[in-house]
Amino acid sequence: MKKEKLTVLFCQIGTAITYLSLKWFPLPLPLSVAFTKFIIFTYKDSYINQSATFHSDRTNLNIKRGKCDFSFFNISIGHKLSLSLQNLITNPFNYMAFTNNIMIVRHRLLTELVKLWKNGELTTDKIDRLPLELSPRRSKHAGRCCVHKERAVWKYKSLPLLGLDMDDETDELTPLSEYAARAIERANNGKPKDNIMCVIDEACSACVQINYEITDLCRGCTARSCQYNCPKGAVHVHADTGKAWIDHDTCISCGICHKSCPYHAIVYIPVPCEESCPVKAISKDEHGIEHIDENKCIYCGKCMNACPFGAIFEISQTFDVLQRIRKGEQVVAIVAPSILGQFSTTIEQVYGAFRQIGFTDIIEVAQGAMSTVEHEAHELIEKLEEGQKFMTTSCCPSYIELVNKYIPDMKKYVSGTGSPMYYAARIAKEKYPDAKIVFVGPCVAKRKEAQRDEAVDFVMTFEEVSSIFDAFEVNLEIVQPYAMEFSSVREAHGFAQAGGVMGAVKAFLKMEADKINAIQVSDLNKKNIGTLRAYAKSGKAPGQFIEVMACEGGCITGPSTHSGSNGKRQLVQELAKQEKTY
Repeated sequence: MKKEKLTVLFCQIGTAITYLSLKWFPLPLPLSVAFTKFIIFTYKDSYINQSATFHSDRTNLNIKRGKCDFSFFNISIGHKLSLSLQNLITNPFNYMAFTNNIMIVRHRLLTELVKLWKNGELTTDKIDRLPLELSPRRSKHAGRCCVHKERAVWKYKSLPLLGLDMDDETDELTPLSEYAARAIERANNGKPKDNIMCVIDEACSACVQINYEITDLCRGCTARSCQYNCPKGAVHVHADTGKAWIDHDTCISCGICHKSCPYHAIVYIPVPCEESCPVKAISKDEHGIEHIDENKCIYCGKCMNACPFGAIFEISQTFDVLQRIRKGEQVVAIVAPSILGQFSTTIEQVYGAFRQIGFTDIIEVAQGAMSTVEHEAHELIEKLEEGQKFMTTSCCPSYIELVNKYIPDMKKYVSGTGSPMYYAARIAKEKYPDAKIVFVGPCVAKRKEAQRDEAVDFVMTFEEVSSIFDAFEVNLEIVQPYAMEFSSVREAHGFAQAGGVMGAVKAFLKMEADKINAIQVSDLNKKNIGTLRAYAKSGKAPGQFIEVMACEGGCITGPSTHSGSNGKRQLVQELAKQEKTY
């Protein structure tokens, strides 16, 4: 223990130097960071026994608007010592968990809308003035032609947060207060829209309209392969310089010129949302605006955070839930395991915050995950004994959408076991038969799964919940804690990270697990989809049990998380605190 304390002391010294250099001596910062890393790497082997694991060996220091975000080393020594160097010094700076400005904008706008709802002003002219308050006169907006364009974008971004989409607009002069009134009427007497996502056309106007451009690297060569191979005659040559240029009105972005240029002078300019979509479900319409084809979409949410202009939204059910709470109905939140990595406080205080905003009860989806583990483990053994070569997990709804729409040959290899949400919803319904059940998690695709599950009424995301907390001015540090009646095993909470399902099933099977080779496919990108398609077609795979997750790193890196880059580290820390295991 003396050696461990000595390690902590050295780490404190390195961290303190980093802190001091950032606050008072900006020039030595790289040296102080290097010193901190040197201390960690030097003493982790010398002073910590073999059970020690370092969950992060990085120091991130971001400076923005005169404030700093600190992410220090997290060290966990066995199950006895868990320490965060972030807490070893006084941190006077604001911590912002979001990973880019688009998420900050979404969070801020929904917070303002919920504040209006809370004060009974959502359907008044105060909401009409909200775009003006967010973008006051003479404010500057990079990338927009004028402040009026930015205000229009604020207005239209409010629609999906109200549970509407661009198709609900029939008259551009209709004020935002009227849309809010429609949203409240629907929340009281109707049901959420069937489509899951939408594109804000006013915001989707700054991306490139063509994917190929000829740069100054063009040498004006005599061969002119780009010009002679263009199927539409869109490549022309300047008479004076001999350099090529593309007529973008004629170009069809086929890429032949790009491939044929011997100097690599023609560059491909990707559209971020299209590039991020692994199934080509998003493309430009005749007006040059991106359109999501939900017949092709697997709801992975990659396009939503890939869009640099924040033009892609999921259609929120926030006000549907809040209206039920206001009407005095029983509303029960079933909360995904990745909640452990979302808020910088104890999980009991987070659940207390849910209670404070009006939820009747909270049930952990980890409790449902225990049923998933039990059923899936038994199903795996049965399938293998019957001679089936492998079986994949079934808890990721994006993967299920992928199989149904693109890899039908894989259906027979997918587990028939329900997802943790499926079992948790039935636990909630048994306890509260008349309650509205709200799944809360980091996932867009859960909205689609909920449409097929009669036990789940609404879906909210961690991003939306954090906005509600802010709007209700919930202080997570002093809120009344709320403890769970049922304590789930650590492995069930581990569903939140890649390898968690696989690890939980093997832990449940115990000795039998030694005979099973398990692998994971984390991140449904084009390459991994091709791999899964090959497994399905051949009926062979390098493992008998395959965990498939749409998000790289698992649910903790889902598209609608609140935690940003710190979620994975915090999740690992919280899992280490869980004592109950298989």
